[in-house]
Amino acid sequence: LYDGFQSGDYDEAVQLVNVGDGPADLTGWQLCKETGSGLGCRSLPAAVLSPTARLWLARRASSFTLSFGFPPDYEMSSWLPYNLSNSGDEVVLRDGNGDTVDAVVYEGGDTAVIGWEGAAVRHSTVGREEGQILYRIPDERTGLPVTDTNTAADWIQYAGDVQRGRRVLYPGWDLDPLFWPLTVTEPATVVVGITPDNGFAVISQTIARARRTISLEVYSLRHPAVITALVQKARQGVRVRVLLEGGQVGVSADDYRWQQELWACQQIEAAGGECWFMIHETGDDIFNRYDYLHAKFLIVDDEWVFLGSQNFTASSMPSDDKGNGTYGSRGVVLATNAPAVVARAARVFALDCDPAHHNDILRWNTAYTARYGPPDAGYTPVVTVPDYTTSTVRFPAPLAVSGTVGFELFTAPEAALRRSDALLGLLSRAGAGDEVYVEQMYEYVAWGDDPAADPNLRLAAYIEAARRGARVRILLNGGTFGEPYYANVNTATVAYVNQIAADEGLDLQAAIGDPTQYGIHNKMVLVHLADEGGYAHVGSINGSESSSKLNREMAIQVRSDPVYRYLKRLFEADWWIGQPVFLPLVLRDYAPPPPPEPPVDYLVISEVYYAVRNPESEWVEIYNPTDGPVALDGYQVGDAESPSRYEGMYRFPPSTTLPSGAVLVVAYDGSQVPQADFEIYDNSDTPEMLTSTWGTGDWTLRNDGDQVLLLGPGDQVVDVVVWGDATYTGTLAHPGVSRFTHSLERYPPYYDTDDCAHDFR
Repeated sequence: LYDGFQSGDYDEAVQLVNVGDGPADLTGWQLCKETGSGLGCRSLPAAVLSPTARLWLARRASSFTLSFGFPPDYEMSSWLPYNLSNSGDEVVLRDGNGDTVDAVVYEGGDTAVIGWEGAAVRHSTVGREEGQILYRIPDERTGLPVTDTNTAADWIQYAGDVQRGRRVLYPGWDLDPLFWPLTVTEPATVVVGITPDNGFAVISQTIARARRTISLEVYSLRHPAVITALVQKARQGVRVRVLLEGGQVGVSADDYRWQQELWACQQIEAAGGECWFMIHETGDDIFNRYDYLHAKFLIVDDEWVFLGSQNFTASSMPSDDKGNGTYGSRGVVLATNAPAVVARAARVFALDCDPAHHNDILRWNTAYTARYGPPDAGYTPVVTVPDYTTSTVRFPAPLAVSGTVGFELFTAPEAALRRSDALLGLLSRAGAGDEVYVEQMYEYVAWGDDPAADPNLRLAAYIEAARRGARVRILLNGGTFGEPYYANVNTATVAYVNQIAADEGLDLQAAIGDPTQYGIHNKMVLVHLADEGGYAHVGSINGSESSSKLNREMAIQVRSDPVYRYLKRLFEADWWIGQPVFLPLVLRDYAPPPPPEPPVDYLVISEVYYAVRNPESEWVEIYNPTDGPVALDGYQVGDAESPSRYEGMYRFPPSTTLPSGAVLVVAYDGSQVPQADFEIYDNSDTPEMLTSTWGTGDWTLRNDGDQVLLLGPGDQVVDVVVWGDATYTGTLAHPGVSRFTHSLERYPPYYDTDDCAHDFR
């Protein structure tokens, strides 16, 4: 650190790390720099540095501690001559024999110094220069520096390495404990919510569990119902601690939004809780560790953690009456009681909300009270949530799954852009036959002026997955969040992606949408790998360079097929209904078709194969779009539309179960249909369906027109497919397939409007 945070740069410091296999005795070693008349050197303390160990040498220990949050290993008895110049200098390490072991030259320093080659290290323009720690690129596996080449390419600031360079590190960052994502597979319950439809239910249920502690770290807290719940818990004796971003974008001290935050803190403090801010007051040498505290997570009793894309505001997770629709931005939230995940999240909170070691953490109404004190005397707090309607509730209930689940929890800026794991590592495994679905508030074309020289690593990873053969869809926000918002960034990205797809013939498509008419605030990536199953990435990380490199963010990747299917249903619904239709003036009287109905919560007939010359090849596919397994006791399938018809109906054998998201195939003759799970005509080893009292004949599907019915327990009609010249009350027929060997396929497989021409292709 050469350009420190403290006055006079008394927090200047140098760190040594032992990358050798044995201990390093520093007796007689020196730290040096050029003085204009040769090297000026200072002796190191007589210490022994174990393999992989690090050691901080500081100019002044007290100043170092103020900036870093911990004391140095040693305060040098005499610092380097003339200190470290902000305009450029050298640091040279010499061993007990006077030989140069290592060197670094930065900014305008002397590049001719022994032990250095080429141009000097330059500070990264990604973040502010003041406070940047020159830091060697770490190996993702070991955390130790990559092989030393004695050049600027060894350092994270190096602009020529778009993958590992263009980074920053500042005092107070917790790189060491958070460098590796938490990767664990353990028994857990996972609850997934979709906003604005049902996300509030997840946060309210999580807070309601609290008996001892609540720790909340979030960008903004303005939701009246959440504030009330936190206050009630504090009054009940629960220790409530809240950490908020102290300088939200575009929100001044007199803004009603900030006043609501101050009122929230006032209520929490009055109830016995604690409200803290991460602040930035450079006039008093207080520098916020992160550009923005943008994470959104809450920990209850060290037993549950809640996190996601949404801030704690009414428009992010509305608690309105869902019976008449809802309003708010699209997002995803998640809660889990996975022990290791909860422990890692609690560790992050403890590191961030640590006023004993970091001077950027300020308690409400203790200093700078014009900004961090009580709300203005004339402020009227918002205590109710409005009952607006901008969209239909399509997902009325959260998903809850229990079992052994795989998790990967990580934070920015420490681990968001790792290539061996986290998001980029997951995307790197997607290829032919795999799927990637992205729903994001925004993604930039590039993190600079040129996608080749300054790529957005996230967007590049999506595109590379498509180049390897994956199906990739990207849906970006086109809404306003109820405020002025310009989607120029996303418009450019969509055009860029779709041009690449067209030029290279990729299964890649990007679009802009606004499915809730209140904006997409989501930060969701879904990945299905043929060999591994479904993954869901949920969290707070946006598509900007600063979000991954400068902000405090948190994201989780869950390996779970039910979670993946639930959120894929969300993505597909948003993809098809969330894009506005712009009509030319000559069509001003045109009435667009209604949007698809919400995904169904019952079994459906998903495919019918009837157009064959050999009736023994006929088959019907049943799909379970619900969030849990369905026992098929009492279920029947056939072409008899009434009990008295001379057609067939057949029962499933006892104890047959159809898992969530799974299909089964009922064939006339299993020997003719390799994928058959059951057969009607006993002509193979395929399990046989059972006869029924419904219908008096056999299964025969007419090519010119017929029906297939799925009956549930008690003979109630669950689903019907009709085609050709056949009819069935309440269901419109599909005209039928155009040629032999084609089937009728429901698409998407979980919609049912009772209009077969619309539901099937």
